[in-house]
Amino acid sequence: MMNLSEIKNETEAIYDLYRSRFAGMARATRDVAELDEIIQRLKDVISVGERQQQDKRDPALASVLETARENLAIYENERAEIRKVQTQPHARLSAVLATRANRCFDVYGRHFAGKDRATRDVRLLMDLVNELEDLQARMEVAVENGAEASRGDLETVNRHIDLYNDEVDAIRKGRATGTADEQASRLAILANDQFKLYNQHFAGKSRVTRRPELIIRMIENLEDYLKAMQILASGGYNSEQNVKNMGIVEGNLEMYRTELEAIRGVRQETGAQDLAGALGGAANEIMSEYRDNYAGKDRRGRDLERLGVLCDQLRDVFLQMNAISRAMDLDFNNRNMEIVSEARANYEAEWREIQSVQ
Repeated sequence: MMNLSEIKNETEAIYDLYRSRFAGMARATRDVAELDEIIQRLKDVISVGERQQQDKRDPALASVLETARENLAIYENERAEIRKVQTQPHARLSAVLATRANRCFDVYGRHFAGKDRATRDVRLLMDLVNELEDLQARMEVAVENGAEASRGDLETVNRHIDLYNDEVDAIRKGRATGTADEQASRLAILANDQFKLYNQHFAGKSRVTRRPELIIRMIENLEDYLKAMQILASGGYNSEQNVKNMGIVEGNLEMYRTELEAIRGVRQETGAQDLAGALGGAANEIMSEYRDNYAGKDRRGRDLERLGVLCDQLRDVFLQMNAISRAMDLDFNNRNMEIVSEARANYEAEWREIQSVQ
């Protein structure tokens, strides 16, 4: 027979499982059978607790049971809502597309919202626009084929594309403001952000799972910054630090270009199935770090910046898995994509929760 502590631990474990697998997730993609197991598990522990209450009235146990019954009602209602949504035509496709758009919005929220425009990575924002434009095209097809659920999502995506394009222009204009000293200092910060990005995503990592498009973006950014530094110098800005920074950027550009060729070489020798398997392993490493440092931990003491890096790393893995899925149908890659997609949703939600308490 379970004691009060064991009953509390079991109910908390059930609540955590529900939160990770169903709370905030697109109903059209949820597995009703999995929710049935959660519901039955909660019913079982409630039954155990009620039998104990018959023998000995315990206010603490009564409180636990009250919460358990409330959650059971929520789960049963959610089951009915999931079944209702899943009877709609194209519901799953609409949910998948909307989920991917939401992850774009999450990236924007972490990297751009409320930040100094002049210090933002404009090419990351352009990447988000490209990703949303791809989703826009797929949503338009879905609506044409009768997926009414995608109609509102399409309008939301259209608005964000317009917003992000306006933001791209504002960022570019913002970089040209201020004195020569201020511009040079800003360019140094931007370059350092790219160096940090390399350390987070490439240094010490397996080349086969590195996304070439990311390091290409970094190279193009550094080329932009170097050109701007050179324009300052040719315009009469006499600064030893600016000259030094140009040398540092040039050195890193050479290294990154060499690394890009090495990544391309490794990937050319790697088949799609092997690449998909390697990406699954890369995702497991990221999720292991999350479990060790964030899952169930006091949010007030968590490293918010590092969690943002994990979110970005998982995005890179997902984009590569998605590229494979667009080219061929691999069951294990498709399953891994679903796992990674759900992990991304949980990590982004956790980022917002941690931000709110810090």
